[in-house]
Amino acid sequence: MRAWVYSAPVHHRADSRVAFVGQPARLAACVHEAPGGGVEPLLIGVSPGDAPDALNSRLTELGPDVVVVLGPDCPPGALAQTGAITVRYLADRFDAAALEREAFDRLIAADAGLAAEAERAGSPVWRVLPLPVADGIYRPARRPAGAARVVELDGSGPPGPGDDADVAVNRAPASSPVAEHAILTCMAAGRLVVSAPLPSMAWLEPDIDFVSAARDERFEEALETLRREPAAFHRQRLGGRLKAEWMRASSVWARVIGDLRRDLSAFGSDR
Repeated sequence: MRAWVYSAPVHHRADSRVAFVGQPARLAACVHEAPGGGVEPLLIGVSPGDAPDALNSRLTELGPDVVVVLGPDCPPGALAQTGAITVRYLADRFDAAALEREAFDRLIAADAGLAAEAERAGSPVWRVLPLPVADGIYRPARRPAGAARVVELDGSGPPGPGDDADVAVNRAPASSPVAEHAILTCMAAGRLVVSAPLPSMAWLEPDIDFVSAARDERFEEALETLRREPAAFHRQRLGGRLKAEWMRASSVWARVIGDLRRDLSAFGSDR
């Protein structure tokens, strides 16, 4: 455990320029593009096989104060020349040998399993934080105007941006950060969620924030109720939408970047 060391306040300019690096689809789902809360986001899309020099040049051009790498696709060595604070956000299974621990001031893990995996590999994790939900995904929780439109979640991610479903059905417990993020994304979009129990998402309360269905029969009962009365379970729709506010990207990243600066000021880098 670290001992607290008093440090005089460090004064920074009003906004921290934060470069978020990752696959474009993930950035779009997890990062708010507009400045706010002391954060000016800069989104840099990368793909497997990208050359490290190209990313390094882009970072040099933008001059961010902080670089957050979301996911595994940052080219090795790409951050070697940056003078920014660097954060690796573990949101997927990763190769511990290729983690480049020395390139990052802090590690964030999207769930406890990934955090434990990193710790076993000798890499201390600073925060465990579920994937935030981009502000542009949020919609009011409204009762369906007609027949309830249903989408089935398959654990591979949230529905596409053009999907206008009113109800999301999740038949398996969320077992990964991507599956959890899909559920939160649906709630943020104002959808009712009908789901198997979610033990890994303890902050979501069964039959308050979502319709809990432990058996196939319960799924069919809930869906039949929605066929007969599309506006059924609206209280759960409202509960889920309210809980999703906890993961609104603009608020989450503002808190994280503020905490990061204070933590580094007090304790220094893990590099």
